[in-house]
Amino acid sequence: MRVTRKGRNNYAISGEFETFQNWGNENTVHYQITNSHGMLLYRGQKPFCAAFNWQHPIVMKIRKYSTIPPGNYCPLAKGNYELVDFRLQEEDLPLVAVKDTYTVQIKMTGPEEHLVLAYKVQLSIS
Repeated sequence: MRVTRKGRNNYAISGEFETFQNWGNENTVHYQITNSHGMLLYRGQKPFCAAFNWQHPIVMKIRKYSTIPPGNYCPLAKGNYELVDFRLQEEDLPLVAVKDTYTVQIKMTGPEEHLVLAYKVQLSIS
């Protein structure tokens, strides 16, 4: 994934990823958000299909700007996928998001809890 500055406080994320197996409910998505002081603000986990089809504004926007087929279905078939010019705007963020630096960690585990993927993103709201 690559981040490109498009303007003042305006960035786009683009890139591609490949899955070598189908992802379904045998996988679990774990997510958490901490602030610059390390305080845990949000944590949860969902079976992959529930996370993948979650009607959350950010999840829906990621799906909109990717080559992942639209619609509610699962599992996600193995293959190549691309994220194209994905941008988050201020209105996409929760109202409780105050000026700070945040760390978002997402990982997915497979059947026996082995790690399938992990992302760690740091972002600042100013």
